[in-house]
Amino acid sequence: MKGFIDTLGQDWMAGSMTNGSLYRIDRSGATTLLWQETEPGRRLFGVRRDPQRNLPLALIGGIAAVAALYLFVNAAYFYVLTPAQVASVPAASSVATAVATRFLGSTATIVMAGAMAASVLGTLQIVTLSNARVPYAMARDGLFFRSLGMLSARTHVPVRALVMQSAWGAVLILSGSFDTLSDYAIFAMLLFVALATSSLFVFRRTAPAKDGEYRTWGYPIVPILFLLVCAVLLVNAVITTPRQALAGLGLMALGVPFYFYWSSRTPGAAPASGRAKVLNR
Repeated sequence: MKGFIDTLGQDWMAGSMTNGSLYRIDRSGATTLLWQETEPGRRLFGVRRDPQRNLPLALIGGIAAVAALYLFVNAAYFYVLTPAQVASVPAASSVATAVATRFLGSTATIVMAGAMAASVLGTLQIVTLSNARVPYAMARDGLFFRSLGMLSARTHVPVRALVMQSAWGAVLILSGSFDTLSDYAIFAMLLFVALATSSLFVFRRTAPAKDGEYRTWGYPIVPILFLLVCAVLLVNAVITTPRQALAGLGLMALGVPFYFYWSSRTPGAAPASGRAKVLNR
C-alpha cells in the first residue's frame, strides 16, 4: 500500500517543520497519500463491473481505510516519541524506524527495510498494471500509437502498452533520482487533478443525467473547496519551488504537439466503442 510505504519511508512531519512549505506537506503528507491511493482504481474504471456502484464504494472505502491507518500510525508515533523527538529524527532515517527501534532494538532497521521492500513490490505491481491502461485507452481513442491499443488474446492485458511503459520507466530511472522525478511530476499531477475536478461543472451543464450515475455529494460546495485547496497548493509550489513547478509545466507542454498531431490524424476522435482488438498470441 502506497500510503503505508510513504508513512514508513518519509518523515513528513519533520520535513514540514524544516521546510515550511505547504507544497512539501502535500507531497509527502496525508493529502497526497489519500489522493494517490485512488489512482489505480480510477484508471481501471472501464474494465470494472457495475462501475457506477462499485467505483464510488471502492474510492470512499479505500480513502477511509488509508486515512484511518495513517492517523493510527501517526498517533502511535506521538505516543512513543515527543514532538521534539519526531522533529529531530535525521533525514537519513525515519520516524517509523525510530519508533520501531524502541521495541525491536538494533534489528528494527532490518525489519523496516523488509516491510518497505514488500510494500514497494506490491505497489509496483498494482501501479504498473493500472498505468498501462492510460496509453492503451489513448491508442483506442486514436490519440496514440494504434498498436498499443491491442490486448493479449490469452490474458486480455495490454501487453504492448506494458512493454512501452516499462521501457519509458527505465529511461526515467536512468535520468535522475526518485526525489527529483517526484518533484517534477507532482505539480503536473496536482494540476491535472484540479482540471479533472473542474470538469464536473462542465458535465453538469452539458451532459444529461443518466440512471445509475454517481452524483457528487455536496455539489457544488465540495468540488469548489477542493479546487480552492488545489489552487493554494499550486500557487505555493510556484513560489517556494519554482524550478520544479516550471519543470512540471514543461513536461506537460512537451505533450501538446503530439496531441495535436494525433488529433489531426483522427479528426473528431472520440472514445472507442465495442470490443478491443486482441493479439493472436
